[in-house]
Amino acid sequence: MQNTTQTKNKLKDPISFEEQLVLLESRNLIIDDRDEALNILQTNNYYRISAYFIPFYEGEKKNRFKDGTTFSDIYNLYRFDSKLRSLIFKETSNIEIAFRTHIAYYLSTNHDKKAHRDEKYFKDSKRHKDFLRIIDKTTKKCDDPKEPFIRHYKDKYDNRYPLWVIIETFQFGTLSKMFKNLKSEYKKDICKDYYNINFKFIEKIEQHFILLFYYNH
Repeated sequence: MQNTTQTKNKLKDPISFEEQLVLLESRNLIIDDRDEALNILQTNNYYRISAYFIPFYEGEKKNRFKDGTTFSDIYNLYRFDSKLRSLIFKETSNIEIAFRTHIAYYLSTNHDKKAHRDEKYFKDSKRHKDFLRIIDKTTKKCDDPKEPFIRHYKDKYDNRYPLWVIIETFQFGTLSKMFKNLKSEYKKDICKDYYNINFKFIEKIEQHFILLFYYNH
């Protein structure tokens, strides 16, 4: 009988910050300012920075840097990317706030203040039930000081929440799932009233927003 047991690779042992620099040097990286490089490694995880090694590798084996590559080259790319993502995230946050406002206002004023709980507004009843489980779980965190409005509605209105209140607790992924599952007629109206674009375009860019939000949190 053939032995199907697979040999697992042994996890690497940790190495010191100084040893990390020595490793990089052995791979042809120039450490142009050793003290600064050590400080960077001490305040930024090696594997966070290692994602930015890729453009500087020589060949496909990824075990040697191109001649002349310095630690500063890599760190400058890392800093540029961090600043760029921060700028983009700031703008997408504003868009996300407006998007949830438009969904809540349209459904509440044109249809029902608790439209989010009525499956008649949604295409897939199973997905709608899953969505309700997510938001009901969220409301159980009513003691969180960051969400005093939830506690207020729980105490005063017997755990009943209008859409314009509960929507503020949705993570962007939850908001996206809600919009995607809305019946086309409602999505068309929202996009026509506020964006003058096809709702399918909104669904496409939502996926990019979701990746950006999770990457920045």
